Amino acid sequence: MKKAVKIALSNLIYYSGVPALIRKISSANCQIKILAYHRVSNDDFDPLWMNNKIDHFEKQMQYIKKYYTPVSLEEAVELLIRKKKIPQNLIVVTFDDGYKDNYVNAYPILFRNKIPATIFLTVNGIEKNELLWFDVICEAIKLTAETKIDLQKFGFGTYSLDTLYDRVKVANIITTLAKKLKKEEIEAFVNYILERLSVKSEVMNISNTMLNWEEINKMSKGGISYGSHGMTHSILSNLTAAELEYEIIQSKRIIELKTGLKIKLFAYPNGKNNNFNTHIEERLKICGYAGACTLENGYNDKLSNLFALKRINICGKSLTNFYGSFSKVLFASRIDRSTNNYFKIF
Repeated sequence: MKKAVKIALSNLIYYSGVPALIRKISSANCQIKILAYHRVSNDDFDPLWMNNKIDHFEKQMQYIKKYYTPVSLEEAVELLIRKKKIPQNLIVVTFDDGYKDNYVNAYPILFRNKIPATIFLTVNGIEKNELLWFDVICEAIKLTAETKIDLQKFGFGTYSLDTLYDRVKVANIITTLAKKLKKEEIEAFVNYILERLSVKSEVMNISNTMLNWEEINKMSKGGISYGSHGMTHSILSNLTAAELEYEIIQSKRIIELKTGLKIKLFAYPNGKNNNFNTHIEERLKICGYAGACTLENGYNDKLSNLFALKRINICGKSLTNFYGSFSKVLFASRIDRSTNNYFKIF
């Protein structure tokens, strides 16, 4: 019911022409919108709501090319640093984690539409060609022959895995709970799940999940830039001082070594307000970063904290109509301030 009302209101507002008019004349649009993506693939198993279907992504890029001015994140940050007047309708495309489908599926679309993008790389996943810890959990739940999992040892519950719906829901619940654990606890937690579900890591689809350095360097010649997403996708506010330094310094050093590029930007893993703090921001500055992105929803202007830049998370599941097709109207309402304000009641 909620989605039906939202779709109806979105259509009413969009086709009224009001958003286009506001986008054209409003000073509110003299802000920088940063879109946050993760994956672009046709995989239907998406418990973490990180995926956009390939044809949906293409339509999204065509939309922003038509109605916005896509710029690189570096350009956007430079405008904010210099506190220059921000042109209307600037938009930035970013990706978190460093999945191979960014190269296979997203990059050709970006290149074809001449849209720059920044990918925040999780270095260990690339260096070791291994799944990120939350992907290991999701993949194990997807593959297991077991019909339940007992996690009371970690203070959690016992969960049914009878149906695909159960598995999607449980994968989301468990990964969310795991984010509260310390770094060393997560490794033990993941190993315990693999053991309880009788899934061996070697049966998982590892080789085709993360980018490699050859692909990364190839994309850098075609409008893609890079930032750090840490070494292990650990939530920074959960780390010791030594672990924090490792995540932000070592990741920067390795990416620069492998690409020959200067890495100036960071994206906080998980990206919520409680996942970073002023101490972490200061450490990033001292280590040579010029800015950092969150996953807090919103826009950026000359008064924005460069180390708490807001982004608009783009998830394909929330941008489809009742038939599963991409909804241009819902996408427009997601990224346009003039329509977003209508949905605060939801």
